[in-house]
Amino acid sequence: MKHEVKFDYGLLYRGESDSNENLYGTAVCKLTDNDLREVRKAVREGKVTKYINELPEKIVKKFKCAISEAVWDSGEFDEYDNNLDNYEEVYNVNLPEDLLKLLPKDCQEILNYTPSDSEEPADNSSTQSDEPQEQPKVEDEITYIGDNGQPDVPEWDVSEEGEELYLVMKQEYFDKIVEGTKQIEYREIKDSTYKRYIEVDKKGNPCIDEEALQGLESTDMAYLMYINRCPYIPKDVRYLSLGVGYNKDRDTAKVEVGGIGFEFGYGQKGNPCWIIKYFIKKVLEVNRGKK
Repeated sequence: MKHEVKFDYGLLYRGESDSNENLYGTAVCKLTDNDLREVRKAVREGKVTKYINELPEKIVKKFKCAISEAVWDSGEFDEYDNNLDNYEEVYNVNLPEDLLKLLPKDCQEILNYTPSDSEEPADNSSTQSDEPQEQPKVEDEITYIGDNGQPDVPEWDVSEEGEELYLVMKQEYFDKIVEGTKQIEYREIKDSTYKRYIEVDKKGNPCIDEEALQGLESTDMAYLMYINRCPYIPKDVRYLSLGVGYNKDRDTAKVEVGGIGFEFGYGQKGNPCWIIKYFIKKVLEVNRGKK
């Protein structure tokens, strides 16, 4: 999903001609859900406090491209110097409100941002209803607790049209999920099973999330594992159908997935691998088999 973030920019002239002037205007930067996840992470890590230029490098580049497009579209550029190299982009402006509104409550509090309760009332008291107007709300991001006891948040959202995935597991893990003490289900992405978990092309090769690789020093898999940046795109899974073993009278359950993520880890044989994470939002039904 694309989110449009409107912001003001300034281009300071650094050329030799005295006849040229600084350029100012408004641009629109289009950010994806993945971009917003990176912003949230940077805010929580204390890397972003106030300014656009504190955002992750890849996102700053998107703001820069948005400025370039706005300048060319405005037509003002031709009136001054036709070489953008003679201008210095201004990034150390405050984070735009359009971006702040897209962040969850905890990030807004870190950035000392309070959404406006309402707009200035118009002079229409004769027709204005006495009922309070509902204001847009910023949804709080759900934090899940991983098996390591540490809080975690999904990287990918799931849609209402997402598919259902069947998983077989041991009784102890099944019981913990049903009880609500296990909030994330982990699965190793193997050569024999990856097609169940991630998107593939017509040839069966993993689809790559090109946006996740923008601005990186290398796209080598070893480097991506080192920085814990998975290049894969998960299948849109809305529900998990769980079963204990393969017996006919096994325990089964259906749970709703609140999001999906990846992390670097080690497989059952000690091999380095990517692990997909299904964040369990709600247990929908439980069926106990015959004992």
